[in-house]
Amino acid sequence: MVSFTSGVDSTTGSTTTSGTSTSTSSTSSTSDASMLSMVNGDDFLTLFIAQLQNQDPLSPMDSTGFTQQIAQYTSVQQLMEMNSSLTQITASQAGMSANMIGMNITWNNTTGTGDETLSGTVTGVSFNDGTTSLTTTDGSTVNLGDVTSITAKT
Repeated sequence: MVSFTSGVDSTTGSTTTSGTSTSTSSTSSTSDASMLSMVNGDDFLTLFIAQLQNQDPLSPMDSTGFTQQIAQYTSVQQLMEMNSSLTQITASQAGMSANMIGMNITWNNTTGTGDETLSGTVTGVSFNDGTTSLTTTDGSTVNLGDVTSITAKT
């Protein structure tokens, strides 16, 4: 559960906001980053409205401060959506790469003495740290990005 409180500090007259998070696990502690990941658009708007309602009328926050908060929230939201899209693309690439088993491939081998074009039949696909590698019948490991052509096995 995430909750926010907002109020005016009686000594300074400035608006204060605090957030808390409770968890059913006795060993977990919530950091600012994990609390931020639990805040959705509705929570942000609730907090934003609370800040507006509880600010000191004699010294209100300027509009640029509010604009900056909205812009930062929008940026974080867009980055989270982009990360989700990249995860889906990676999963899609993994599925497509698995379909390459049994196919003939040609690739540029840039290791060793010079550039050479090699070919072979894909016998396996592996995924390591975001990189897709293909294994061929001769035991070569080929980075998917080095493949120049794919043909059906004849």
